[in-house]
Amino acid sequence: MRQVFVTFPGESARSRVRAALEAEGLPVRGLFRGGGETVRAVRLMGGGVVVCGWRLSDMTAAQLKDDLSRLAAVVAVARGDEAAACRASGIPVVSDPFTPAELTAPVAALAADAPSPGESLLLIRAKSLLAHRFLQRLSMSRRLPLLACARRVIRQLETEVPMPDFSALEHILIDLLRETNAKLGGSPGPVTLYYPLSSLCHILGQSLSAPQMADLLSAFPAFAQSRLGPVTVSHDSDRFSFAFTAQATDYALSTAAPDEFIPALTRLLSDPRATLESVTALFSAQPHPFIFRDMPEGSEFDRLYRFTSGPDPYVYCFHLDMLRLTVHRFLPADFEDLYGAPAPTA
Repeated sequence: MRQVFVTFPGESARSRVRAALEAEGLPVRGLFRGGGETVRAVRLMGGGVVVCGWRLSDMTAAQLKDDLSRLAAVVAVARGDEAAACRASGIPVVSDPFTPAELTAPVAALAADAPSPGESLLLIRAKSLLAHRFLQRLSMSRRLPLLACARRVIRQLETEVPMPDFSALEHILIDLLRETNAKLGGSPGPVTLYYPLSSLCHILGQSLSAPQMADLLSAFPAFAQSRLGPVTVSHDSDRFSFAFTAQATDYALSTAAPDEFIPALTRLLSDPRATLESVTALFSAQPHPFIFRDMPEGSEFDRLYRFTSGPDPYVYCFHLDMLRLTVHRFLPADFEDLYGAPAPTA
């Protein structure tokens, strides 16, 4: 049978719970005020069952349960809203007030079913080995010393930095997959897309170095897996690449609207007779209002177009030479970086 620990911030609650357990023949190994000291004792003694209230001196019962993980079971003594909070966190609850038998029954069952101290130590060793292997792989992939990787992981976990929402990045990549597919003649296959660090910083709303961005984007494949399939993200200095399988292009095409603008634009650009007037006609055929401006003399582009409402955020810059009509799509922030002024909006 596993050892039992009692944790309540108040001395009277600790004494009352201890007396009830021992009256039913269940000895208590330790009494504590807070979660931190409880975790240290449980780890030192190889596991156990903790009986506690919802609010401890330094954390809640839910946080204590997370900190103890598989090392110990937690039973809460609570009432009202605190009992509901415990149940919502997956913690068994004994309603207060209680009889000694009512309290002891679930605690004794958990103490009997829980792993033995030797099994708990085995779990701790397995976790340590897994953590070490993870740090080794991170060290090799980031080309950083093992200790530096450990510090980085601890810092990130302790500060609980929220992961960014990759939705905007995914939407932009899907647009580019559709455009690339149209340019390649509509034959889905593996595709690699490239973005500079500056653009990714704008898209994600982060000001990061290339190694920091690489760390951030390491979570993108898992974010996009269910829709775009396997994604490999890598970088060479400030140039990042996203390698997709045919599944990503299939998804991009299957979710495109029937009157998608980008494929229509790509078809126009493939026509050697296309002119800037053709571009104006194409924009005019869309359901959203737009503007266009001739670019200053000496610019690499002749004319700028953009929609003033609707879901399309891009700034389209066209150039017409003796051979063909070409376009470059900018995000507004990238356009401003290039020209030192925001793109016109009206």
